[in-house]
Amino acid sequence: MKLNAPLGPTALTARASALDSGFVSSSSNAARLRAEVSNEIFKLPQDPSAVWSNALQQNTWPFWGLNFLRTDEPGLSEADLKELVRNAQSLGGFGLLTCRRVLIFWPSEESLRFHEKADLLRAPLEIWRSAQEVLERGASIAAGLESPILGETEVMGQFRKAIEETRDPRIRQGVELMLDLAREVRRHFFQASGQAGGSESYGSWVRKELKGQSRIALIGAGHLALKIRPWLSEENLHFHVRRPEALLRDELWSAWRPSGERLHRLSPNMSSAEREGLSLATAWVLAAPLSNTEMRSWGVQPRELIVDLRAESGSASKADQDSLAWLSVRRRHLGDLFSEVQLAEQARAECRQQARDWLRGLVRTWQQDQQMKTWHRPQGWDDVY
Repeated sequence: MKLNAPLGPTALTARASALDSGFVSSSSNAARLRAEVSNEIFKLPQDPSAVWSNALQQNTWPFWGLNFLRTDEPGLSEADLKELVRNAQSLGGFGLLTCRRVLIFWPSEESLRFHEKADLLRAPLEIWRSAQEVLERGASIAAGLESPILGETEVMGQFRKAIEETRDPRIRQGVELMLDLAREVRRHFFQASGQAGGSESYGSWVRKELKGQSRIALIGAGHLALKIRPWLSEENLHFHVRRPEALLRDELWSAWRPSGERLHRLSPNMSSAEREGLSLATAWVLAAPLSNTEMRSWGVQPRELIVDLRAESGSASKADQDSLAWLSVRRRHLGDLFSEVQLAEQARAECRQQARDWLRGLVRTWQQDQQMKTWHRPQGWDDVY
C-alpha cells in the first residue's frame, strides 16, 4: 500500500500498532505516521457495518474507553478533568464529564497518549479495549444501570450532547450503537415494568414526603444534600447553609447552584432575617450533621413538617428524642425510610443485575450477527456487479 493511499480500519490499526510497539524509529517518522493516521480517520466509510465487520473480522476495535469515578479527593482538579475531555475531543473522541464520572472514548491509534493521560488520574478507573467491554459498559451507563438512581434518564441526554462534539465517525457510530442498546434495555426492563427510579432511596422518599409543601428549606450543602437535590422542585426550594459563598464556588454544585434570593446563611448566632427565612418554610429537610441542641437554639420551626436525614436520628436515644419534644410539627426520619428501602433495595439490585446480564447477551448477539456479515460482505463492503 502506498503511503498516501486511503487507509481502512485494519491498516489504521496496523500503523497504530507500529507506533505503540516502537517499530517506528525516528521521531519525525513517528510524527508523520501519527498525522497520517489522524487525517485518514475522518475518511473512513460512514456505513457502520463496514467499520464493525472489519474490526470484528480482524479481532480489533477502533476505540478504547476510560471510565473514571470521581472521589471526594480526585487526582485532578475540575479544570484538569475538563482539559482531559477537551483533549479527547480534539482527537475526534467522545468526552463526558458529570458530577459522578468521567467517561472518554479515545481512538485506539492514540493509545500512547491515552495511557499518558490515564496515568494522571490517581483514582479508581477502568480501561476498556474490546468490543464487548466498550459496548456493554458504555450502554450500561447510558441506560442508567450504573447510576445511583436506577434507570435515570438524564445520562442519556448527556450522551447525546457529547456526541455533538465527537468527530471520529467510528466513535460516533459506536456511541449511537450504545444508545440503541441502552434503549432496548430501558424498553425491556423499565418502561414496561415501571421499575426505574420509583422508590430509589433518599431522593424519591424525600420527594414523596414533601408532596404538597409550598416552601421547602434544604438545610446543608454536603454530599447528601447534593444527592437529593435532583429530586426537589426548584420552584419552592430554598437553601440554608453555613457558608453560602463556598457553595457558589463548589464545582460539584455547578449544575444546581441556587439563585441569590434562594440562598440563605445559617450562622451560629442566627439573625432575625435568618430565623424568618426558616420560619417561612412549610417543611425542612435536615441534610447536615446538626445537633438537636443547635436546632433548639434557633427558636423557630417549620409550619408543617421536618424530614430528618441525619444519620443518628433513626436510632436516637430516649434523651435525644426528649430534646425534640418542643417541636409541634410532624417529623419523619431515616428509621421510617429504612423499612421501606430494605424491601425495595433487594428488588432493585435484582433488576439491575438482570438488566446487565440481558445487555451482555444482547451485545454478544450483535457481535455474532456482525461476524456473520463478514462471510457475505468481505472487508465490510457489498459486492458490486
